[in-house]
Amino acid sequence: AESGVPKRYAGCCFGNYHARNESEGKWKQSVIDFVETEENDGVLLMTGARGTGKTHLGVSAVRALKGHYVNMEDLIYKVESSLNFKSPQTEEEIFKFYTEVDFLVIDEIGRSLKREKETEILSYILRKRYDNQLPVIVISNLDKEVLVKMLGGAVKDRLDEVAVSIEFKGDSYRILKRKAA
Repeated sequence: AESGVPKRYAGCCFGNYHARNESEGKWKQSVIDFVETEENDGVLLMTGARGTGKTHLGVSAVRALKGHYVNMEDLIYKVESSLNFKSPQTEEEIFKFYTEVDFLVIDEIGRSLKREKETEILSYILRKRYDNQLPVIVISNLDKEVLVKMLGGAVKDRLDEVAVSIEFKGDSYRILKRKAA
C-alpha cells in the first residue's frame, strides 16, 4: 500500500468510525477539524487507552488527505536496514521521505524495545516537519506527559507552539468485538 496503511485498517474512514458516546464523537470531530485545517502545520497528539479508535481515526485522516501512515517499529526497522550497504534506500532518503511527505501519521509510539533509537528518530522527524511546516499525527498508548518527556525539551518547546492533543479513554473496541463473537 502506497499510503503505508496496513491491510487490517484499509477500510477505515471517518464514515465508519462509530462513536459509542459523546467523548468519542468529540475525538472524531477533533481529528476531522485537524484534517480540515487550511495550511495546517500542526501536530495532533492522540494518546491513551488501547483499542479506543486512535489508529482508525489516524488512518481515516491519511485517507482524507492522501497522506502516509507508518508505525514506529517499522520506521525504526527501515532506518536500521538502510545502514546495510545492500539496502535499496539510504538513511537520508528515508528521513527525507518522512520529513517531507505532505501529511504523516506515526502510530504505536512507545511500543518499541529500542526506546533511545525511537526517541532519536521521532524527535528528528518532528523537528524537521516543524521546520517544513507540515502536519503530523502522533499516536501512542503512553500518557501525554510520558510521551512529551520522551521527546525531550527541544521538541516539547515546538509542540507547545503547534500541538493539539486528545486523550482517549474507555474500553477497547477489540475486547467488545471478541465478546460479540
